[in-house]
Formats: sequence, C-alpha cells, structure tokens
Amino acid sequence: MGCMDIIIVYERDEIKQDFFFLNRDFIIKNCYADDIKHNLIKDVEMSSFDDLNGYEANKYFIPSFNKRFSLEYTGILTGETGCCPYVRETICPEFTFIRWETFCYPIFINENVTFRQFLGTRASIDITVSIPDKFIAVACVPLASCYIENNLRTQNFWSDRNGIAVAIAKYTVKEFSIGTFYLLGKIDSVRLEKTMLAAHSFMNEHFGVRDIRKTTNYAAIPNKFGSFATYMTIFVDEVTFGSVKTMNHIIHEFIHLGWNVEADDETQKMRFFDEAFTSYFEMRVMGYLLKYDRLAEIIDIYKHQLNSFDGGIPIIKFGEYGYGDLSYTIGAICLFKLLLPQLNIAQSCSNFGA
Repeated sequence: MGCMDIIIVYERDEIKQDFFFLNRDFIIKNCYADDIKHNLIKDVEMSSFDDLNGYEANKYFIPSFNKRFSLEYTGILTGETGCCPYVRETICPEFTFIRWETFCYPIFINENVTFRQFLGTRASIDITVSIPDKFIAVACVPLASCYIENNLRTQNFWSDRNGIAVAIAKYTVKEFSIGTFYLLGKIDSVRLEKTMLAAHSFMNEHFGVRDIRKTTNYAAIPNKFGSFATYMTIFVDEVTFGSVKTMNHIIHEFIHLGWNVEADDETQKMRFFDEAFTSYFEMRVMGYLLKYDRLAEIIDIYKHQLNSFDGGIPIIKFGEYGYGDLSYTIGAICLFKLLLPQLNIAQSCSNFGA
C-alpha cells in the first residue's frame, strides 16, 4: 500500500462553494483558513452520487475565510475507491496512477451538477508533482514546466478543465513520427511505428482524414488500470506492445482521438455511440492489419457476455441497466451490418441468432 502527501492552497476568489468532496480513504492532517487552524473532521458527512452508481465520498464544509484556504492531507490509494468499476488508482514504488474519478483532489461540485458535467466545466487547474528524478510524470494536460534539483524532479501541469489524470513511473521515453511514447518495458520500435502508421493510413482512407498531432503522448500503464484517451495523451495497458494483434488496445484509443462519434452526456453515459463506433473502426483496422475475421472473434465475445447480460434489453436501455460493455461487441456487430450490407455475414450472424 502506498500514499501521497498533498498540499493544496486556494485563494478566496477560487472557491465558489462552502463545501467540497474528497476520497473517503484520505486523511486530512491540517486545514487553515486565513492562517487559523481548523478541524474539518467535525463537519464531515458521507455523500453518495446517483450518476456514479451510488459512489460515496466524504463531504467537508469549509470554515469562513477572507483571503486563503489551505489543506494538507495524505492520500491512500488501494485501487478500491474509484467511482467507476473500470477506474483504478494506485500508489506503489513501481507505478502511481492518479485520476480525478478517484476524488484524489477536493471536488468543488454543485450537487445539482453531474460529475460528467463537472469534468467538462471550464476551470483553471494548476498541479505540481514532486518525485524522485528517476521517475517521470505523464499527464493528460500540457506540461508547463519541469526542473530537477537535489535528485528531485518537479513537474508542473496546467489545465483549463477539471479532468486531470497523471501516471508516474520509471518511464523510458521514445520519440516517433506519430508522437512520444512513455514505456514501461522493451518494445519492437519498428513494428510499433509501422503498425500505427498503417492504422492511421487505413482510417484516413476509409473514414475521413484526421491529422493526429505529433505532440500526442502515449503512456503505458499496468494492465487492467482502465485505458483511455484524452485530446493529447493516451493511457494504455502495456500488454498492447506485445504483438500486432494485442495492439488493438492502442489502436482503439488512437481512433478515439479523431474518429469516434461525439455524443451528449446522456448518450455518452450509455457509451453506445462513443464505444460502438470506435470498436467497429478497431475491428476494421485489425482485420486489415492481420488479414483475419475480427468480426467472428467479437461475436464469440458477445456470446459469452450474454451469460451475464439480458440479451432482450434494447440498446437505448444499456445505460439504465449498466450494460455499457455490450457497446464494444453488439454495437460493433450492428454497425457492421448497417454500414457494410454488401458483405454477406448471414452465416456468422446465424451463430448468435441475429
């Protein structure tokens, strides 16, 4: 088990509410309002969030102040206190993963606003990370500054939105024509670049030209920590670098950078348009790269999913029933039938009763 020590300082005009939410496993050491020490523990209560499937976090009330409010606390991350089942956080000697979805930082969210709306709200976020100089921090927002002093690396990140994720590890950094890769182990560099360029070329040819920036970062994370893409950084399971076949993980996230369908909050909650289209594109790319029937493989995965999901639930109800994972399979299958009617897949579809 690991922990991190955090100091946060706010000016009066930065705080619009008299309360905030924080991970329930974190321990507040000191709180100062205008240099006067306060005990926040006596004013804490547990709150749950309906839009996060009942996720619980501590709600702290802020004492009145005129100029400055500061907080010192210790964060303990075990991988069990994230607000979503696919989100994990951790602190350990080899790898640290900090995500906003784990309420690692004080969340000043109005109770009338959903957490997804909060993450997209305009804000001025300034985060500084101090770590041993053998480690490197990679974030989903721009790096404002970095310096090393007394064997300590200090990196400052800035964002105009609330959602920030940071991965910290002894990364090996490699520059490619498609961006910068932060790696946890050895890889086949030639295969990686060749495959990514081929995927980019295929998507541009078949689904519209997208100029993915060469400043994009790709950060490897331990397996099963929840791969995801932001506008400038992809966090992806390190297993993806093992072979061309396993590169479907990074290709899926790469497609999110430019070709996935933008959806409103309610549609995104169901994950159908966001993930079904991306999974369909991923299926097409992998079929092109490996010259094999990726559709049959997805159908097989779907059949196994039906053991735990009710196959009679319509797509429009996926979000209500928490069936978002079906988007990756039946979503891609449906789109294949809709978008490529000229191909005969009746035989494959008959295997699962379509």
